[in-house]
Amino acid sequence: MSGQRIIFAVDNVTVLSSTLETAPLQGRLGMFAWGDKNKVEFREASVTEKPGKVFVIMPFSDYYLNELYVDVIEPTVKRGNNLIAHHAGETLAPGIIIKDVENEISQSKIVIADITECNTNVYYEVGYAHGSKVPTILLVQKDTKLPFDISGYRCIFYENTISGRGKIIDRLQEAITEILG
Repeated sequence: MSGQRIIFAVDNVTVLSSTLETAPLQGRLGMFAWGDKNKVEFREASVTEKPGKVFVIMPFSDYYLNELYVDVIEPTVKRGNNLIAHHAGETLAPGIIIKDVENEISQSKIVIADITECNTNVYYEVGYAHGSKVPTILLVQKDTKLPFDISGYRCIFYENTISGRGKIIDRLQEAITEILG
């Protein structure tokens, strides 16, 4: 299980791979099978817990990458949540960027997006996360006028100040805790 993607393997051979419409609640995953005449039996089944992914969507500029991501989002995501933050700029493999972004979103337990700037790439990725029903936390600098279509969503408004940093960390942690249940 990785975000909304579930893979069922037998002896390291993938038998089933599917992306669920919504991620199941933490700890709420089970197996059920049936057969026409033969008995279906699961033996030696195991579940391996890996840190969950949090995909971070934001513009690629110094403030977002070096301050907001490194100083606020990444340490908050790591702190006691068994989660790892990742953003598209950290993917270095060859391929189609938008496919990588779509895969990252579908494999994530949570998406965090800063929508302060009216950045079309950011809005596209947020729309994809919403359409994929991945829980999404929206961050916005205080006094930013949001477009009509996004203004109805709950956002964490923050100030880009020393005192504002502590407040956004607390609010972000609360939102993550609420999503993880």
